[in-house]
Amino acid sequence: SKRYDPDVINPVFARTSDFIAYEQYDAKQNIGSINIADPLLNASKQIMATRSNKWRIAWDGGIYITLIHKVAGSVALYSLYSLDTETKRFIKDLDRIENLEMLWSPDNSSALISSTESGQDTLSVIYTANDVITNLHLKTKSSKCGWSADSTLIYCGVTQTSGTDSLIRMRLADQSVTILYQAQNTQRIDMRSLFVKNLGDLLVFTNAVNGKLYSFAITQPE
Repeated sequence: SKRYDPDVINPVFARTSDFIAYEQYDAKQNIGSINIADPLLNASKQIMATRSNKWRIAWDGGIYITLIHKVAGSVALYSLYSLDTETKRFIKDLDRIENLEMLWSPDNSSALISSTESGQDTLSVIYTANDVITNLHLKTKSSKCGWSADSTLIYCGVTQTSGTDSLIRMRLADQSVTILYQAQNTQRIDMRSLFVKNLGDLLVFTNAVNGKLYSFAITQPE
């Protein structure tokens, strides 16, 4: 194991390699950088200089690092950027999105993007091959969803009018929805960090209401 320097913040492992992306930030001088490196930081590469320490980083191990940053002076507006690790080109993909969240698929071909529009959560999927964004017409957040191992299905907690979550499954190819669990009004469930086992027969999630871990047996769609 290795203890990182305190200046190293927000490190994330690449989804398809053993490398990490991270920010190194000197608070006294108010300067920092976005970098990639091996896990021990024996060999690192600076990709971009920055004066902010508020970046949220995601990296699938490919050319592009995904960065999310709060819009200056706002309460809940965020922008989404792509950073090319080879050319160091910095691209703004989405601007001034309220409560922006993102969740990559296991095969890195797409990602769930959620935001707040007119006071309601909305969920979309973006396909990296063509940057097409499709509204999934689900009122939920990316942080309340999880992917199947083959990246064809999503499982999400959807908050009902009673304030508790029910569990749904959506097949992305046709956006067909199956309700897997209909919560009772007396239950207090706020699903987070959903994870589906590789066999697809068990879903695990954290209930944010009490912090406990739960599992739910699921069957594969026909």
